[in-house]
Amino acid sequence: MSHAECRCFEQKLAYFTAPSLLGIKCANLVSMDSKEFNIAEQTKRFNKKAECKGLRIKLMCRCKNHMLVLLYNEKLLKKSLCDANRRNILMSYGYEREFSLEKDLNRLSKRIAEESEFPHEIGIFLGYPTEDVEGFIANKGDNFKLCGCWKVYGDEEKAKRLFPAKRQAYGLKRTAFQTENALFSENPSGVFSADVRETSEGVLRDSRQRTRRFRRGYYGTGTKGGRTGL
Repeated sequence: MSHAECRCFEQKLAYFTAPSLLGIKCANLVSMDSKEFNIAEQTKRFNKKAECKGLRIKLMCRCKNHMLVLLYNEKLLKKSLCDANRRNILMSYGYEREFSLEKDLNRLSKRIAEESEFPHEIGIFLGYPTEDVEGFIANKGDNFKLCGCWKVYGDEEKAKRLFPAKRQAYGLKRTAFQTENALFSENPSGVFSADVRETSEGVLRDSRQRTRRFRRGYYGTGTKGGRTGL
């Protein structure tokens, strides 16, 4: 892997998975060009560097010349998947009653490969509010109150407060990547440099005051091969 390839891969992660990198969101899904990147090797490289932060990448599905990659915060994702109400939704799509991160991710990967569009339960993995996931499923994506970072069926006012936090997170990580010239630092204290950590922690505090969770266009109108990052 060349330095240019590594930098380009990191840049794409910074641009499309910023909320998860900053610890505000449990997971982001991004489409990577398999002709542009050695995705398997880049995944190994990321997982080794980000392990101390509880961040991981899993390859979910190959769609023509692209690979869908899930970047997730293990602690936050576990919390989302262990919630009793959210677990019931997953069980209705063939997931086991007992939580197992590996089994749940493998089941989601299989479902993505089998479906022409994203499986409805993917909102659970991406940290959408439970009522919005349930509302989307019940209404088949119609009759929503608000469509911004996701399709809202529950608390519209809370969603309006959360949407700016997402945009702030993406802007922060893009700026940090450009100024730091790399996604990772090499110091033993963590993945990000001190400046990036300090700034990201500020965004995290601000976002948690409003509450967390945000998400781009809840499934939107396209199929899984038609968008870059979720």
